[in-house]
Amino acid sequence: VQSAASLIRVTKWWDARAMTSSEEFDKFYVRCRDRLITQIFVFTGDEPESRDLVQQAFERAWKHWGRVSGLDDPEAWVRLVAFNLAKDHQRWRRHVSVQASIPQTAPDAIEQEEGLIEFGRALSCLTLDQRRALVLYHLVGLTVREIAIEMSSQPGTVMSWLYRGRANLAAALESLAAIDGEVAGDTRRV
Repeated sequence: VQSAASLIRVTKWWDARAMTSSEEFDKFYVRCRDRLITQIFVFTGDEPESRDLVQQAFERAWKHWGRVSGLDDPEAWVRLVAFNLAKDHQRWRRHVSVQASIPQTAPDAIEQEEGLIEFGRALSCLTLDQRRALVLYHLVGLTVREIAIEMSSQPGTVMSWLYRGRANLAAALESLAAIDGEVAGDTRRV
């Protein structure tokens, strides 16, 4: 079984300092990986894509581990990179989807959390800023001030995103529930 750091970078066995750094990174990776995949999955609605984006974010963290490990919250740094990668990927998908339809993949490992999947579908109806603010506030547990810092915005703007995001999310969830009810109703008649 290879460690996370060995998957990202080959460390010379005789470099004791790098081994300590590698072990530290491995512990960080194991501690944060699943939590970050879940957060990015809720943001993107695509579990395999979420795994790839989080892996890319950890690769970047490893490249800058000397600096990242000294931060107050290295997980926030990786989360920010993963969110930025997700936003870039969604912009790319929107551009490509004009020319061709990209099929959505069904989540496999996170499928047990049906409420999370429906929540993710509803979140996809929100703006990227509203979606990210809601994920950071409700899933990650950051305060409005912490979200403002992480998103490089003002607390008032974050509160607006949260307020509008919740209203839009409630409407999207009601719409999805109505659609699910209609589908369930149709199958009973058959």
